[in-house]
Amino acid sequence: MVLAWRLLAWGMALAIAVGSLLPSMPGGVVAVSDKLLHFLGYMLLALAFTAAFSRRHWLGIAARLAVFGAVIELLQWWLPGQRSAEWVDLAANLGGIATGLVVAMAVPHAWRTRLDRLLGRPEGVEP
Repeated sequence: MVLAWRLLAWGMALAIAVGSLLPSMPGGVVAVSDKLLHFLGYMLLALAFTAAFSRRHWLGIAARLAVFGAVIELLQWWLPGQRSAEWVDLAANLGGIATGLVVAMAVPHAWRTRLDRLLGRPEGVEP
């Protein structure tokens, strides 16, 4: 269902925004590179938004996600606390967005409908 995909995509964007702006966890809690987390988070976010909208919207989605990532980095720079803005984080965000878009273009858009059918959800109308 298209609405479910859109809710998922917006929920993921909210989770990324909140997680990026809250004070960071103490060192050593996450044993994974934060750059990898940036890359994977934005790749999955791009995939969720491409699942939620038709192909004609994808370039605009990618541009808006890039602005979203840049704004979060700027907010980290301005907000007091343990967060810091880094150009490399923004680069990881952009790489994740680009990879998500390429993966979405490489896979037929009908995957969303097949997944909905497999999960027993009613098929949505293609926007």
